[in-house]
Amino acid sequence: MNKEIDAEKLINNLLSKITQLEFDNAKLSVLVETYEQENSKEVGK
Repeated sequence: MNKEIDAEKLINNLLSKITQLEFDNAKLSVLVETYEQENSKEVGK
C-alpha cells in the first residue's frame, strides 16, 4: 500500500513537472516567434 502511494505521488509530481515544462516551452515558443517577426521587420526596412 505504501509503495502504491509513493508511486502515485511520484507520478503526480512528474505530471506536474511535465505540465510546467510544456507551459515554459509554450512561452519560449511565443518569445522566439515574436523575436523572428521583429527581426524580419528589421530586415525589411
